[in-house]
Parts: sequence; C-alpha cells; structure tokens
Amino acid sequence: MTSSSRWVRLQLRFPPFDASAHDPTQMPVAEVSWPDDPGAPTPPLHLGEDSGWFIHRQVLESEPAEGVHLSDGPRDEEDSQPRQSIRSGWCLSPHPLHKTARSLIPWGVVLLILGIVVHVLEPVLLRWGVMSDSLAASVKIGMLDYPLLFVAAAPLVIAPLLIRIIANVIDVRWQHEFAKDTPSPLEIEIGPAYSDQQLSVTVTVDKSVGATSIGAWVRVGLLTPHHDALLAAYGRDADARPPPGLSTPLPGAWLSRKEDVTGVGESTPMVLGSGPARLFAEPMRIHVDGEREQIESGIETHLAPPSGPWPGSEYGPLVNVHWELVLHIKRNGSRPLYWLEPLQVDDAVSGHHVPVLTSESDRLEAATATDSKRQS
Repeated sequence: MTSSSRWVRLQLRFPPFDASAHDPTQMPVAEVSWPDDPGAPTPPLHLGEDSGWFIHRQVLESEPAEGVHLSDGPRDEEDSQPRQSIRSGWCLSPHPLHKTARSLIPWGVVLLILGIVVHVLEPVLLRWGVMSDSLAASVKIGMLDYPLLFVAAAPLVIAPLLIRIIANVIDVRWQHEFAKDTPSPLEIEIGPAYSDQQLSVTVTVDKSVGATSIGAWVRVGLLTPHHDALLAAYGRDADARPPPGLSTPLPGAWLSRKEDVTGVGESTPMVLGSGPARLFAEPMRIHVDGEREQIESGIETHLAPPSGPWPGSEYGPLVNVHWELVLHIKRNGSRPLYWLEPLQVDDAVSGHHVPVLTSESDRLEAATATDSKRQS
C-alpha cells in the first residue's frame, strides 16, 4: 500500500468556555478524517485521555469508517492572522477587584433565595414559633414596604455590580494611560528551543520601564480550535444548531476569538483595542507553566520547560500547541507588567507524553488569579 492511501484521523473533546461547569464525559467528541499528504506526513498526537479533555491524532493505513470525512485537511474560512503573533508584547492584568466581585455573587444569590423561601413560609414559621416577629418585619422605602430579609440581601446582590463598575473604570483608565506612554519593547535573545530541554534566554529591559524585579517562565498550552473548523468536524453547518459547548456565532465586532482565539465575547473586564492592540491576554483554557525564575536584565538565564514533555509548536484550524515566554515585571508605585514572547519549539527526540489535560478558567479575570500565585 502506498503512502498516498494513508489517512489521518483526528478525535478531540476540547473544553468549552467555563469548562468547570461541564462534565467531559457528557460532552460530544468531534471526529474528522482526511487523506494524508505524502509530501508532508502528519505526525501522530496523543494529548489527554478518553475520559476527559483530549486531542488524539492517528495515521491509519486505510480510510476509517466513522466520523466526518474531508477530501483535504481541515480548513477555515476565518480571516485570522497567525495566532502566535497576537499573544505577543506588553500585557496588563485586570484589576483584582474583578475576582472579588465574582466571588461575592454566589453569596448574594444564596441569601436572596433564602429570603424568598423564608418569605413564602413566613406564616407557617410564625405559627410554629420558629421565626420571630422581628425577622418577619418589613422596611418602608418610599411608599412601599419590603421584607426585611430582601433588604438585607440587597447590598450583597448589588455589591458585585458596583465593584465591577469601579474595576472597569480603573482598567479602562489604565489601558488609556499605558497606550499613550507605552514602555520601550524588551530585547530578547532566545537559544534553540526543544520541548524537553532548558531554554536559554537573555532579556534586556530598558531603564524607562522602571523594573525592580523580573520573573520569567515558559508556558505551553492549547489555543481553542477555530469555530468554523470545529463545526465541520462535528458535521454541522455554520447555520445549524451548534453541539453542546459551542455558542452560536457572535457579531464580528464582538468575536474575541478572532483576536486571540480564546474568548467568547465576555464584556468584563472591559478591553480596549483588538488583535495585537489588546492589552489583556486571555488565559488559555489548557496550559502548563514551567518553573519560575528570577532573572537579571542582560544576563543569560536557563528556564526549565513545563513537565511532559509536550509536543512542539503547531498551529492549524483544529490543533494549536502554543509556546510562549512569560515575563512578569514589578515596578515601584505601579501595577506589574507582563511581556509575552511567542516561542517556536521543536519536538523532543523521545516524543511527547501528556496523559492528562487539565482545564483552567479562561475568564479574563482569572489571569490575575493565576499570575498572583507566581508573584510570591
């Protein structure tokens, strides 16, 4: 059998937005196959296990019987620029108040539901003597009387909204100020990069940045598949009802996935600019970090890769293995800055070994929570 008869089969179950709210075993698996290109053979890929989030790519000797069959490899009609060029350069992190606001929401909801239940059962509770008359009292606001428990719950329900507004005002102002007075770009020298070897890095920071300390680490992760290509892998038309975990297409101006391919159009925290002009880089839904090292400007440093080893860099409509150098720069009297430097990493000679894919929060505010753990 000639190599031209070989087929590539790709199976994947990629975490949707807010993956912690989904059970992987209840999510559908996309399966797509296409003839392999003899001139550029497709390498196998095995990330994760069948019971969780995974991407499995096999090269078969004959055409598989199941799944979606394509006459050529997966293609995408999206007019998107290379993804690695978007997660690049200076980045800011959302104000920590965004995380505080979200943490208060469950408490406000619980207190509000409790108030409703108690209000409904109020006559019975009063009759049994379980509830005092003081708790059953009403509070007069204007011309209307409101149950005391509802009034007590109101601050905790309204507080997250007010905190969000304050955080957004601060973030928008900071983005405007940063865009007007952007620090000089960093000078970075990077040695040969392999997924199982330490990375040689020399970072030179201009004095105008005002850096007091520089933390550095290597990150690898999976960017989300393109929406159109993923729909095709599920055998769905763009206008058809999407499978669980996929949203319907949003208006073009809202599609953050066309910018860094990791978002679904969340409006908070508020982000100014688009594409490379975005100053907030959304977290990758699946990513692993190497060990953090404190480095000095102009001095060569060696950074350990994330555990694995992971496969090397790869970008396409369905599979996107993205490597980047993350620099965390502290400054006196100001919030820290981040610099993302895309890396072109080659496969390890021994291959890759990633038995489990663990999903992370891809909410923009999670960038603050994740990086704050590394600031200690």
